[in-house]
Amino acid sequence: MDSDLQPQHAPGLRKRLAELTREINAVEEQLAALDGDAQLELRQPRTFQPVHSPSTPAEKVALFLELFATRRSVFPQRWENARTGKDGYSPVCDNEWHPGI
Repeated sequence: MDSDLQPQHAPGLRKRLAELTREINAVEEQLAALDGDAQLELRQPRTFQPVHSPSTPAEKVALFLELFATRRSVFPQRWENARTGKDGYSPVCDNEWHPGI
């Protein structure tokens, strides 16, 4: 950071930041026009409510489908651990254990 920055520089820096933001937006629009349907907007990460044991099976399935909706090759697979007695579901791919993957 520059040692010669003073509080009176803040308005100028804010103005420069606004100019750069406008320039970034203009370049993103140009790229979007070139890329066609490509989405170049910055997206905020979606937040999900945690799934608790009291959640109904339908709520859990709905969450799973929402998380993996775009991946048709991913589906739940039931597993059981005979040693510990635990069981559950894990996401797996339809190409699991295929050579070359």
